[in-house]
Amino acid sequence: MAGFSLYANHLVRLERENASDRLVVMDKAGGEHVIDFDEEAYALSLDDGYEYDTAQTRFVLPVPTTPRQWVRL
Repeated sequence: MAGFSLYANHLVRLERENASDRLVVMDKAGGEHVIDFDEEAYALSLDDGYEYDTAQTRFVLPVPTTPRQWVRL
């Protein structure tokens, strides 16, 4: 695990698998779903500072072919 953000109803983990970053969202019941990206080269980082009781998370998605992007999920 490379990082995480904890919220009232879910947890978001930043992981690396096969040398690629990915986000894993886990709900309170333990159910998980993975968020992958189509880009061949990228690096993710979680952006803290959001409200604890929210259904959204924010992360930074820098891709070599495009400018840095802040994404809400």
